[in-house]
Amino acid sequence: MNFSNYKFMGYEYLLMLVFAALQIIIEVAFLPAAWLRRHHDLEHRIANVLGGVGCSIGILVFDFSLQHAL
Repeated sequence: MNFSNYKFMGYEYLLMLVFAALQIIIEVAFLPAAWLRRHHDLEHRIANVLGGVGCSIGILVFDFSLQHAL
């Protein structure tokens, strides 16, 4: 990533980065708690967490590429 262009992106991209990081932090704390409680549906929760993080990262990458293409 070329971090020298972040000053031209505005606060929106920084806000998306903050919320993606917050999502990852909360989900990393959530999964061990669900595992320790022996939740019966842990496999589906892991799939949902990975899907959510993957979509968030995909949106960030897409927005980053759009800002550099234009």
